[in-house]
Amino acid sequence: MRKISIAFIILFLCSTFIIVNLFAQEPVARQIDVVKVMNEIKNPAPDPEFIIKLWIKPEKTTYKVDDEIVFYFNSTKDCYLTLIDVASSGKVHILFPNEHQKDNKVKAGQEYCVPVEGAKFVYKVAPPAGVDVVKAIATINYVAIVTPDKITPTTSFDQYNGDVEALKKDIELSVIIPPQPDPKKWTEIQKEIKIEEKEEVEKKEEKSETKEK
Repeated sequence: MRKISIAFIILFLCSTFIIVNLFAQEPVARQIDVVKVMNEIKNPAPDPEFIIKLWIKPEKTTYKVDDEIVFYFNSTKDCYLTLIDVASSGKVHILFPNEHQKDNKVKAGQEYCVPVEGAKFVYKVAPPAGVDVVKAIATINYVAIVTPDKITPTTSFDQYNGDVEALKKDIELSVIIPPQPDPKKWTEIQKEIKIEEKEEVEKKEEKSETKEK
């Protein structure tokens, strides 16, 4: 009877470990998919004179959950630009245009930021830890990158109703696959944002401070 009990306990513990391990690995797999899918949205032959730049302030190698950040971008040509955030959770938000910047026409050489100065909201890094992909897509002629029926208005940014694969398909249908698409009339750029939980970042900072002392 005792042997059976011990065997049952061992089997239970092993099963629990496997289940916990699978749940722990799931977000990592999803994060890899997010980066992979967004990396596939590339212009095969962009105009070398049509360049958009995208940067983040404050500039860091790693951000922690709840950090406040601001996105900046500019373009070498007049264009229509859409800024998309694909979170490590799989959620997609349209950062630009937004409630305070409804017109996504961008003038050459002018610097833009999201949130715009004076906005009554801030953009905070959201959990879970992982990698967010922020992608800017710019077109010379106006193109609805994401149609209104695929968007739910939120307090600050619009939320895309669909998964990352569906977003990729929408972008392909609107920008990449139309009859006789002209690669010279659109371009893209993206940044990956590495996110860690607050506790992990704080532990690293404590270790770093201890070494310096």
